Amino acid sequence: MQNTVEQLTATANENLDLLHELTTRAHEDATKLVELNLATTKNLMSVSFDYAKAMAGAKDPQSWTSLQTVWAKPLGEIATGYAQEFQKIMTSAESAPRLCSA
Repeated sequence: MQNTVEQLTATANENLDLLHELTTRAHEDATKLVELNLATTKNLMSVSFDYAKAMAGAKDPQSWTSLQTVWAKPLGEIATGYAQEFQKIMTSAESAPRLCSA
């Protein structure tokens, strides 16, 4: 009987340790996502305000067209950077230990 109680206690402790590890990793990954979203939002706001200032100073339709073309590049770079960082975070999260195997 004592052996069974010890086994149950050991298993419960192992499960608690694993649960602690999983919740810690989940919190770390969520924090990374929040930081990524904040940084991306800050970059987008900066680029958007710069674009708005430039558009306000445009004198003719040609200027507007050239500004739109120039503005597309930084937006594409921001989107690409976001996607790459997001993928890294998700890959890291997927490599976390699992409670049970599928």
